Amino acid sequence: MRDKHGIGQAIVMITQLSINMLVPVFMCLFIGIWLDKRLGTGWLTLVFLILGIMASIRSMFITLKPLLKGEREKKDEKKRVNPKLCTLNITPLCKSILSIN
Repeated sequence: MRDKHGIGQAIVMITQLSINMLVPVFMCLFIGIWLDKRLGTGWLTLVFLILGIMASIRSMFITLKPLLKGEREKKDEKKRVNPKLCTLNITPLCKSILSIN
């Protein structure tokens, strides 16, 4: 059952990332094309396309930041030594591992 929850979460994340990539790019592209037709220029489409790409990268970073932070915290928890495990007569070793003075 836990595996199904993980698969569902992965599908939701992939969907959210794809929407975060596509919507800003296409929205800015269409705004650039509309402005080019309206103002009679030819370079606004490129400017707005670049802005859309930058916005999609920023949006993806904001979406992934909490996920990456959670993974980093899980790795840090695995590296920590539990002080309760240091009940044997190896306190100098535990103090050096835990950086206790």
